[in-house]
Amino acid sequence: MRTAVAVGVVVLVAATGVAGRTLVQARRQGPASSCLHDDREQSADRLRRDAALALARQINTAEGQRVERAGRYLPIAQLGTLSPVPDQFDLRFYTDGSGYVFSLKDKRDICRYAVFSDQDGVLYEKTPQLAQIAAH
Repeated sequence: MRTAVAVGVVVLVAATGVAGRTLVQARRQGPASSCLHDDREQSADRLRRDAALALARQINTAEGQRVERAGRYLPIAQLGTLSPVPDQFDLRFYTDGSGYVFSLKDKRDICRYAVFSDQDGVLYEKTPQLAQIAAH
């Protein structure tokens, strides 16, 4: 019986795209129909998403300029003036000097929209297909 329940939960999570939330939350909020950044995106959320993409471009540009001058990538606090992180987005930035990686994740979006980039300067934006680890 435990196996059947576990399989049912996995199927529910996979089918609804609600990995990382409890089963009760998944049932209450429904499937991914309440994503903030889909084809029904509201103008306020579009502005927040556009601001996140603009900030990501600024970070890549600033890092590109710094590595040309200094020969290494710098922590975000040393990049100069950047736009503020958009409301309810979470910025994570890591560098070891020879490369960097960052993410901007929308904490409001139950579908977990995010923007990612690294020292290659390519921007990626998407929502995850399935969570690979448990979320809290």
